[in-house]
Amino acid sequence: MSLPEDVMTKALDLALGSGSSYAEVRYQVDTVRFVNVRNGALQSLSSYSYGGVSVRVLVDGMWGGFAATSNTDWESVRGCCG
Repeated sequence: MSLPEDVMTKALDLALGSGSSYAEVRYQVDTVRFVNVRNGALQSLSSYSYGGVSVRVLVDGMWGGFAATSNTDWESVRGCCG
């Protein structure tokens, strides 16, 4: 899972162009790993990752909104910006 830098830049520009005095675009991925050991013997290993993009704006001195998506394509991220 990755987010191209140009998608983040376009999202920030769009959020700031909507009349907000401040905007932030966050991208985060968390990975969880499991190790199962029984009587000193490895039984299983597994892991998974999850994450996404969030957009938050400040409008007229108040937090004007928050939106998030787990899809990192431009259309999904753009939907968070307005």
